[in-house]
Amino acid sequence: MTELMYVPDAEDGWEPATEPPGGPNPARQVSMFQSVGWPLYSFACLSVDLDAVARRLRLTLETSWDGHGRVRAAFFVVEGTDFVATHHEGDAPGTHIWTRKGGPVDSAARAGRLLAALGVGPEVVSYSTWGVGSDLSDIPTAWSRAGRAMRKPVQSRQDFWEDFKTRPGMFVGRVTFESVTGFLNGYNVAAAGDLLNGFQRAF
Repeated sequence: MTELMYVPDAEDGWEPATEPPGGPNPARQVSMFQSVGWPLYSFACLSVDLDAVARRLRLTLETSWDGHGRVRAAFFVVEGTDFVATHHEGDAPGTHIWTRKGGPVDSAARAGRLLAALGVGPEVVSYSTWGVGSDLSDIPTAWSRAGRAMRKPVQSRQDFWEDFKTRPGMFVGRVTFESVTGFLNGYNVAAAGDLLNGFQRAF
């Protein structure tokens, strides 16, 4: 993922997200220190700049460090759902979105509300982990690129997997065992089990 997409600035009258609830800004920020106990789960990677996300929602970015190095992050709530937007120093451009498992709304609604707050469409979704352990009978519009006004050429499965093999970071951001297996598991569920058909669990 190298091409970042446009995120509009904050709407007129939006107060900083750190102020008490009640204003027109849809986001309310909490500190990473307040949120240290959250069990966070990877939700999506957006083709937008973290600074643009912070400008739009008037968030204050906090800087810390983890096992992957220096990270900038903003912890915030949109319509009752906890989100974290992060970017590690040295990562490819983009913003990783994390959320809490078992929030008050389903994944489709979470995605729609976050994208609406950011003032962007589903085209900014570079990849998502939606679908792992979920009912995929109706894939949410937020994860579908079929509604784009302009479509990219269709890529063959062989070309897709060649790209995934040689450049997995394009699809999963930070390349770890968990992110790659999560992507493959989600793809397999969306493909009704065709991807991993014939494979057996190793014990």
